[in-house]
Amino acid sequence: MKVQRTYGISKYCFMLSVVCCLLLLSIAIYQGFHLKRSALRLPEASGKRLQTRGSDFSILHVGESPVAGVADIRQGLTHQVIRKLTQDRGVEFDWEILAKNGARVSRVVYFI
Repeated sequence: MKVQRTYGISKYCFMLSVVCCLLLLSIAIYQGFHLKRSALRLPEASGKRLQTRGSDFSILHVGESPVAGVADIRQGLTHQVIRKLTQDRGVEFDWEILAKNGARVSRVVYFI
């Protein structure tokens, strides 16, 4: 005896979930493009990006906006790391920041 399969509600639930996923995906893509066009670009932090004291340790920090900082370079990631290392280890560091807001990995080579 051959058993006939009936899909019933499960087939329609699957199709409905696919349609909902495609709808939500299209909304997310639209929002992503809109956000990229309308997002504010904050200016890079001003201040020195190089400190040399002849220390035994040096840090070269390469990156984009978190490294470059916004408004005040002393609030940036590099200065926070240096401050924490100096407090914890009790040693001084030479450091240099090579960063640009909006930088991409493919462009990092030009910084170095």
